[in-house]
Amino acid sequence: MASPGSILIIEDEPGPALALKMILKPYYQVYSAERGEAALEILKTTPIDVVSLDLRMPGLSGMPLLAKIKEHDPDIEVIVITGYGSLETAVESINLKVFSYVAKPFDVLEILETTKRALQKRRNLQRLRHIKEEFFANLTHEFRTPLSAIMGYSSILLEEHSATLTTDQRQALDRIQANSHELLSCVEGIFFLAALEAGEIPLTVWSFDARTILSRLGERHGAAFADKGVRFELGELSSLPIRTDEEKLCKIIDVLVLNGLKFTETGSVRVDAASLTDGGLELRVRDTGIGMRPEEIAEVLEGFRQADPTARKRFRGIGLGLRLVTRLVAAVGGSLDVHSTLGGGTEFVVTIPPLGESAAPAVSSGIPMAPLSEAKVQLSA
Repeated sequence: MASPGSILIIEDEPGPALALKMILKPYYQVYSAERGEAALEILKTTPIDVVSLDLRMPGLSGMPLLAKIKEHDPDIEVIVITGYGSLETAVESINLKVFSYVAKPFDVLEILETTKRALQKRRNLQRLRHIKEEFFANLTHEFRTPLSAIMGYSSILLEEHSATLTTDQRQALDRIQANSHELLSCVEGIFFLAALEAGEIPLTVWSFDARTILSRLGERHGAAFADKGVRFELGELSSLPIRTDEEKLCKIIDVLVLNGLKFTETGSVRVDAASLTDGGLELRVRDTGIGMRPEEIAEVLEGFRQADPTARKRFRGIGLGLRLVTRLVAAVGGSLDVHSTLGGGTEFVVTIPPLGESAAPAVSSGIPMAPLSEAKVQLSA
């Protein structure tokens, strides 16, 4: 049997509060709070589907309280019930995605119908999210299974029949291996990004020396640079203590280095890093590649596309990497500064702040990642 749904009534006037309880209690699990601060405490410990909110109460109330409710869970449906409405508050309510705006004195049937529709919308969103998660899980399996078979059998052929393979056959198998690894990396990147943007990847924060990550860049990517004939340069590094998510920081660095290699045919990709006075970290990744025009930078950072000029069409890819970087940078509270000149290379400057003790036990919040405009991205030519 489906849950009846949980309703939180935030109302300081005894009459309307009692009336709402009497109307809703026969059909739903009902909670109530007379002040905004008490309501937020309930939200921390109790799953709530729908909130009925009075805009004028002592203490925290109105739009600030509404914003905090949506910050806690953007999918909670909010019904504003007030006798002090105005055009300004109505517009703000719409911007904060309020489900409905009901004036006092309210009608019993209207409250019941509005609450029913709000709960149904909440249920539909949850159902869609579950379908999406299930779809991605199945899709991951369907992609990885044939790729694993292709990579496994081609590897067996290379190892067990090495002596009898012709040069053309060996080159064909090497190409199968290389393209399979590239496709697998792309698939895993897409699913990682989807999980990241859905808020399903928690922060794992601890203190470490970022120099360890940077010193191993040559070991991780040296072969790729050698194959392309591009130099990899790493600046002199002292100790770089930082408290953040090590895995996400490592991925940011790897993506930026490989992106620089991808769009550089001759010259170098250089990485520098320095500690900041506030305990943060600054990373600089500079390439001598084809560069970008100012209007192209925002496009490629938004992701799933590459800038359109003919010079860039020689480079394969779906534009996944830099979108992933912006989301990872936002996840650790950092900022990204991009300097680029068409034909003159590109420099990415990433600033990572130290994360406090409170960030250490962070878990999945289900809150989507910040849009590009909120990821503190600065663009310049």
